[in-house]
Amino acid sequence: VEIPNYVSLFLHTVEKVNTYWSSKTTLEEKTYVSNSLFKGCTSLQSVTLPRMEEGIPESFFENCQSLTSIRIPMTNTNESEIKYFDICNYNEENAENNIDIYLYKKIGLKCFKNCSSIQQLYLPNSITSFESRCFYNCINLSKIQLPTTINNLTEKCFFNCKKLQPFTISSNIVSISHSCFKGCLSFTKLNLPTSIKSLGKKCFENCGIVSLIIPPICA
Repeated sequence: VEIPNYVSLFLHTVEKVNTYWSSKTTLEEKTYVSNSLFKGCTSLQSVTLPRMEEGIPESFFENCQSLTSIRIPMTNTNESEIKYFDICNYNEENAENNIDIYLYKKIGLKCFKNCSSIQQLYLPNSITSFESRCFYNCINLSKIQLPTTINNLTEKCFFNCKKLQPFTISSNIVSISHSCFKGCLSFTKLNLPTSIKSLGKKCFENCGIVSLIIPPICA
């Protein structure tokens, strides 16, 4: 599915329309769609998004169990020749290009919930906030690079992400909320930065952590 750049407002839902939304479908003149645009589209594999400065809306990809590619536009290009970046295909070259990623300010509530085919995510530094349960039950997510611009890991953010590997938590993070890493069986070690001021209830429950360094302020 490719959403053109003139789409700027999301109003109505098109849930559970697998017959129409497939990996070969192109979205053309549909200019008014909803927060939960692709919710329940279990056959959807690839999406190309337009420029959405506010970020990816609430429940946008919830229950998209086959989704493996999400392309977002890059900056510093002419309108007629926009380049795109796939946030589901992380590599070191992508990291170096972070400055060129178009502004996406937030990841909405339950945005990627139950996206069981996503294995890796690279999120640009334009993102300043995650809402709760944004990666809830992404059971095959193993690698993620978070933006250094966020200051809170929200409630149940990585709940039941069983294959998630340890990653660096930015020194800008000041809190980890309730059940954030609950059920992350592959999350074996974690060094919390000294910026952390609070840890939510059950934030590491049923994790595979064998090594955890907690800053004195949280002790």
